[in-house]
Amino acid sequence: MAELVAPKLVWLDGFRLALSGIEKLQNRLGVKEVSQSWVCDLVPPKFAIGFKITHTYVEGIQLPRRALRDNGKTGGRLKVGDHLIKSLGRHASLAELIDYESGDRRPSTPHLADCHLEWMAGDRFELGGLCIREPFEDRPEHLLRGGWLCEFDIELPELSRAQRRLIGPAH
Repeated sequence: MAELVAPKLVWLDGFRLALSGIEKLQNRLGVKEVSQSWVCDLVPPKFAIGFKITHTYVEGIQLPRRALRDNGKTGGRLKVGDHLIKSLGRHASLAELIDYESGDRRPSTPHLADCHLEWMAGDRFELGGLCIREPFEDRPEHLLRGGWLCEFDIELPELSRAQRRLIGPAH
């Protein structure tokens, strides 16, 4: 089985993503380390329509893991790609949550600039990066540490009348 060491998230669109890193290959001379890029298709559960994100930081302060359950989740289509980030003065990866209905970026969810993959498990992953806070009154634009816990957003279809009869009345 191949393993990518220190994977970097290059882009993500829908349930497809690209990672780049170093792959270690054993040969007769020892371990050879080569640059490698993988395009991966996530296998979402049935009825997954996108992702739900939970903010892991508030105003640059990391929330304790137990507090994430109580933190609200926002659903949408997740997109990560390279953009020119003026506040950083360079190109960097930018994570955006796109509204299901309008196809526009959710205004209530700040971008996650210079984003990277913190960890990934079977059904969820965490992105870390910087939240860009726009200038407000006498406060200049500033960057704060941010992060998103990302999980599949599942929307179950409505049951037909026959299916509801089989289940019976709700308790």
